[in-house]
Amino acid sequence: PWLRFQQPSHASSSFQAARETPIAGEPELTPYGFRPSPPQPGSRHADFTPWLLPLLWSVGSVTLLLRFTGSLHGLRRLHAASEPVTDSRVLVEAARRRSPARLLQSETIAAPVTWGIFRPVILVPTGFEALSPECRDAVLCHELAHIEAADFLMRSLAEIARAALWFQPLMWVVRLRLHEEQELVCDNCVLASGGRASAYAKLLLDWDARPGMDFLVAVGIANRSCLKRRLYALLDPGLRRNTVARAGVAGVWLLALAVALPLAALSVTQDAP
Repeated sequence: PWLRFQQPSHASSSFQAARETPIAGEPELTPYGFRPSPPQPGSRHADFTPWLLPLLWSVGSVTLLLRFTGSLHGLRRLHAASEPVTDSRVLVEAARRRSPARLLQSETIAAPVTWGIFRPVILVPTGFEALSPECRDAVLCHELAHIEAADFLMRSLAEIARAALWFQPLMWVVRLRLHEEQELVCDNCVLASGGRASAYAKLLLDWDARPGMDFLVAVGIANRSCLKRRLYALLDPGLRRNTVARAGVAGVWLLALAVALPLAALSVTQDAP
């Protein structure tokens, strides 16, 4: 009887359904030795799929932000370990260009770099005063062009944007092109100030051949990633340096419309339902 109660047949189950509502005053009968088993909790599997993408994004963003912070800390330590430039010729040349930056020198670096927003700094390697006046003037002109264009601020914003959108390949391309265009604009400023293209190109080759510290944010004259493009631009006499071609402007506008119109159509179709 106990086994039949544990596994009731169709007849007994229908009978139990009929007797589901007990009669008033009828005592409730429980089979001898029967103990209702407690409900067993169902097995649940942890689903980490919704957390996987945010976790990957957080790891990538935190890694790049820590790298950016380490670069800023390295520049701060380099600033503390540097000494002011005392050579009168270099100071006179900087004063003639009305430099708002503080000139420092250090034997740690091999090529000039600059950084800072409100209190910019131009750091030159030890022995900078031994260069020819033409080379010193070209270097100061290049670094001051970076300061006037706020290139350090733009690079910092590009690093933060890359940390937020590191999964987007176009963000890495834009960051690289930003560095290249900044260097090309400063090279054009050097040529516009009267510098000779051949002498300036030789100076870039000399700086590139020297080993030095690679800074992520600091702006420097020796940028190896686009040296070949810079040399071609310097030695091309037919290159337009102060104007932008109309075809280039039209191409940018067409590219922007090609990207914006599909996005606008997508938003309209999503709002319609």
